[in-house]
Order: sequence, then structure tokens, then C-alpha cells
Amino acid sequence: MERIAIVVLAAGASTRFGPENKLLATIDGEAMVVGVVRRMSAVQVMGAKTELYAVTAAGQDDVARRLLDLPQSARPQIVVNSNAAIGIGTSIAAGIAALCDEVQGAMIVPGDMPRLTTEIASWLIRAFVVNGCVLAVHPVLSEGVKVGPVVWPRSFFADLIALDGDHGGQALLDRPGVAGFALNADDTSLLADIDTQADLAAFKHGRRA
Repeated sequence: MERIAIVVLAAGASTRFGPENKLLATIDGEAMVVGVVRRMSAVQVMGAKTELYAVTAAGQDDVARRLLDLPQSARPQIVVNSNAAIGIGTSIAAGIAALCDEVQGAMIVPGDMPRLTTEIASWLIRAFVVNGCVLAVHPVLSEGVKVGPVVWPRSFFADLIALDGDHGGQALLDRPGVAGFALNADDTSLLADIDTQADLAAFKHGRRA
């Protein structure tokens, strides 16, 4: 059985959101990042065993505390990124570096994607496993745009650990060994993230509609 890590990025400074930490914004009665982690904890894929991690920033005890308050079955292993202020690349690097040698793949999940469902995450990991755990798997929007979450095979881990600054793994998606899968038009909105107060208001309005 393949071991696949799900690494939720929960160390962002959320500067575009305002003085509050957007990851702790309340959605459906719980902090946004808590909802993301809880849904990722429910991912189940035949032929794979998933393990859950969350990367938090040093000094972000409020985020870690909320995640550790989850029931044991949904509780992630916390990875503290002391360089989180430098950018998202350091959080991806920290999360991947924390994985053991037996992990064959890792799905990187931003903690600010409140629409991301367990089903979409499971579908991506299933595609990764079916393709032998050797291709990086990611969604493709109808206009051909490559987006996350991405499931990365171990062959990309060294490149991910080398990431630095405010750059994720987007550039790596242009290398060989990557497979993009188109989503149904109805599913593309599930991959939207929350960057600003306006994004949050639009999301909540959409949920009420």
C-alpha cells in the first residue's frame, strides 16, 4: 500500500486579508483552515494510506492550537516553519522535508481553499496512484491553466525542499513527469482560494445563495 502525505499550508501571513489571520476566519462555524484540514483527514483512496500534516509559522500558536483541538482521527502532525515570513516556498520545503523515506507522494494543499472537497482531493490522489505514483498530478482549468492542489511524486521532493521565497512549485509543472487532468466546469470553483476580505464576503454570499 502506497503512503501518501497530505500537507496543508497554514503558515501564511495573509497580508492582503488585513490585520486578522485569514486562516482563522469563521466559515460554517469553524476556522477556515480547520475545515480544510478536517476535510483532508477524510480522504480515502483504495491502495493508498494517507497521513496528514499542517505547516504553521513559528509564533502562530493560535493556528496550531485550533488544529490540535480536532479529534484524533482528524488531527494533523504539526510542522513549524521558522522561515514562514520569507514566503510560501519555505513552507512547502518544510512540509516535504518532514516526510519519512517511505512516503511515495505528497499533496500540497493551501489552507485557504474552503471550497476544496474531500472528493476532489481523493480523486487527485487516486489518479496519482493509478499512474504508478511517478507523475505529478494536478487539475487543469477549462482554459488550460495549471492549478493546485498538486500531488508530487518522490522524484520531485528534492526540488520542493529547495524552494525558497514567495514562490511555490508552479514552475516545476512545466517539467517532464507531470500529468494534468481537466475538471468538470462545475468543479473549478472548488479550487478558488481566499486572499482578501472581499473574497471571503463573496464566498459567504455564495454559500447563502
